[in-house]
Amino acid sequence: SWLSSTSLRMRSKTKTAVHRKFSEEAIAEMERQKKGDKIRALAARLITKGNPNHVYECKDRRIGKGAVGEVFIATDISTHKKVAIKKLFINTKGKNRFNQILNEIDLISASKHPNVVDYIATYQLDGELWVIMEFMDGGSVYDIVKLFSSFPLKEDHIAYIVKEVLKALQYIH
Repeated sequence: SWLSSTSLRMRSKTKTAVHRKFSEEAIAEMERQKKGDKIRALAARLITKGNPNHVYECKDRRIGKGAVGEVFIATDISTHKKVAIKKLFINTKGKNRFNQILNEIDLISASKHPNVVDYIATYQLDGELWVIMEFMDGGSVYDIVKLFSSFPLKEDHIAYIVKEVLKALQYIH
């Protein structure tokens, strides 16, 4: 009697442990599916169908380069407005960055602030995501500082630049 009740408890604990492990695996799988559904929904909402080369004329005039892509000046064929195209590599250093890039594009696409560059559209082409942005012909803060490297910026100019950058950061975060 004592032996049979002990073996029942052991089987019950074993079943509970197996059930708990199964539940954890099932929950993890559901979370993966949920994340995949979210990314698919983001992609459907953010990625414009079609070839960006039919919408924008990009003459390979590169204005910037980073670890995950390059930035080019292009012209909207229908409006003749200049735009910036960020060509982001989906795979870099053996890592697929598609989900991360889409989440960043989602943030940028929702940002409406005078100190944040306007988002226009995103296309997917040949292993790249092309993010079409407002072209800022005044250049970046880095370009301004570099331009004035021969003579230092005045303190009130530096204060103004820092204040405007902080406004954008506060808005984004």
